[in-house]
Amino acid sequence: FYFVSLSMSLIVIIIYCLFAIVMRVAFIYRLTGSYGIENAKTSIKPNLYYIICLYIGFYGMIFLAILDFFNILKPQLYIHVNSVFIALLLALIGLGVTISGQHQMGKSWRVIVAKSEHTKLITHGLFKYSRNPIYLGTLILFFSTVILFPHVLMLICFLFAYLSIELLVRFDEEPHLKKVHGIEYENFCEKVYRLFSKIF
Repeated sequence: FYFVSLSMSLIVIIIYCLFAIVMRVAFIYRLTGSYGIENAKTSIKPNLYYIICLYIGFYGMIFLAILDFFNILKPQLYIHVNSVFIALLLALIGLGVTISGQHQMGKSWRVIVAKSEHTKLITHGLFKYSRNPIYLGTLILFFSTVILFPHVLMLICFLFAYLSIELLVRFDEEPHLKKVHGIEYENFCEKVYRLFSKIF
């Protein structure tokens, strides 16, 4: 039995934005009195290329999911019910990993490109297995939307989003963390993968 994904890709993205962004920012504000965006403007300027790539990738997927929702752009494949269940399971896993990573960061959590010189290095919980579990969870969830809305443009946007995260982490966040935490962070990098393997 085959059926269309019923525009669930947009629903998954909305749930992610609600729990992983809106509620997290609100929580960190209650916890610290800060929205977790300090120094964001300063951080964006020298890394504008990577940030633009990041937003094109994720905003592109959101835009395509909206087109799917309004039936303007149709999936290029019909999805078996098992594929939908797998996609929803991946979405749940991705959201769970993202939220758990944010929780384990505690007061050290910041939005993308926002930097602080006064956050501690987090090495417990999911960070024992991935240096960037929040990004990993986010990528897992957004990959599920590619399954829910199988279209070549969706896949391209996902690959673009993944590449931009790699560039952002490698050339922006890691140099900053090495500067702040020094040898402690270098030892952490030797023990733990960037995302989930030596390559990724």
